[in-house]
Amino acid sequence: MYYFAPQASSRVKEVLQQYDPNLIQASLDEAYLNITQVREERGMSCEEVGEELRRRVQEHTGLTCSVGIAPNRMLAKVLPRPQSEQFEAVV
Repeated sequence: MYYFAPQASSRVKEVLQQYDPNLIQASLDEAYLNITQVREERGMSCEEVGEELRRRVQEHTGLTCSVGIAPNRMLAKVLPRPQSEQFEAVV
């Protein structure tokens, strides 16, 4: 079991809000973002945004994270994710 402190959650949220200021934070360690605007403004693929987001979270917080990218929250949530490593999945 992992302990995810509220302070760590706040630091992660600071990074995520740079991608979507209207993110939906489902819990201390889970959030949903709309990356459409970032993709269009930067000319990036979903995969590139996901990779950049994971890298920036790690640089800013020292924590690793997984990213599920899908057309809706339900699909992003149910993507299979390894428990012990960074992971990115795109539907």
